[in-house]
Amino acid sequence: MNTVSVGSVFCHRQGTLYRSFRTALERAVRKAGVGDFTLHDLRHTLASRLVIVGGHLPTIQDLMGHKNISMTLRSTHLSSDHKQRAVHVLSTWTEVFLPPIPTFPRQGGRRGKPVQKFMSQYLEQFGEKS
Repeated sequence: MNTVSVGSVFCHRQGTLYRSFRTALERAVRKAGVGDFTLHDLRHTLASRLVIVGGHLPTIQDLMGHKNISMTLRSTHLSSDHKQRAVHVLSTWTEVFLPPIPTFPRQGGRRGKPVQKFMSQYLEQFGEKS
């Protein structure tokens, strides 16, 4: 008999292993009433969830067995909500870590000495001196 230790996920109620994982998955999908679901869908779910929690793309590529990163990127299906949260994180970061972007005063439609003075003050306060 092909028995497994306590805690196995893919086994019969008696504790014996399924001979075919695919058959077990198809039976579970049918019982759950989920239509149009395949084993391959789980790979896409894995890739997407790993990216969402901040997984390193080359590591995900290796886990998925992809030869190149473009295949990994095609396997991830991110929601627009996830993309919006990523942009929000970036905007929050820029507000905290970057100084405000200077606006250049103009004199007679030309940038001249006022701009040079303004930029030297700006760089003195926030960055490198030229």
